Amino acid sequence: FGRQGAAHMGDSPNASLLAGGYLSPTSTYLNYPYGPNMPYSTRKGVGCTESWDGTSWTEVNDLNTGRSRMGGIGSQNSALVMGGCYGDLNCSRCTEEWNGTSWTAVNTLPGQNISNVNAVPNSTVNAGLQAGGSGAPTGQGVTPDGSPDAYPPYEAVPATNAPSTDRPECTNVASFDGTNWTSAARMVRGTSAHALGGNLNNAIAAGGARDTSPSGVPACSKFTQFWDYDVWSMGPDTPRDASSI
Repeated sequence: FGRQGAAHMGDSPNASLLAGGYLSPTSTYLNYPYGPNMPYSTRKGVGCTESWDGTSWTEVNDLNTGRSRMGGIGSQNSALVMGGCYGDLNCSRCTEEWNGTSWTAVNTLPGQNISNVNAVPNSTVNAGLQAGGSGAPTGQGVTPDGSPDAYPPYEAVPATNAPSTDRPECTNVASFDGTNWTSAARMVRGTSAHALGGNLNNAIAAGGARDTSPSGVPACSKFTQFWDYDVWSMGPDTPRDASSI
């Protein structure tokens, strides 16, 4: 069924995995784990997962926690998704691992609750990299049952990378070793929904929604940032401002 904000894993035209996404409140697809205290949202995160074999899509086992705008890494048979939103305003640190048959909740992301999560697609579940994203716009994340998450919505960042007031873009970076997440060196500029490529040791981030703008509201960027294992550096601007790349 149609949806937006799903995570895509797999780099082969004959073997891909699609997980999560959001629907309108009028959708007839009702398989999403909303808790009794969950505030109403016009964008309901779903757990639907579909596998592509080069010819057709097959629905497989759902995520344990339905959400949209997650980061995703890995392949059709071994994948990881992290962060994302349960509803339009409720972000998470939830991480789930796919073994080719089912999803299992594993250790959560360090740092804040985030959506519009970016992860290096060519990294693997044993050597993954996540960089940037958007903090919870309401200033508060939630747990899967709808109750408030005690963790702060986003961490303080240096003044030069101060987030905009209504949608803080974060500089947080974390690596995954197959079991645990470890916080790594922050991005130079906080962005979300940027293009991200490479691997755990060398990566490039381009464009994305930027952390600050002259008007004080989110804007697209031309930023290019390079990751060299444990340090980020700025590169030349892209030709055009762009986001959701």
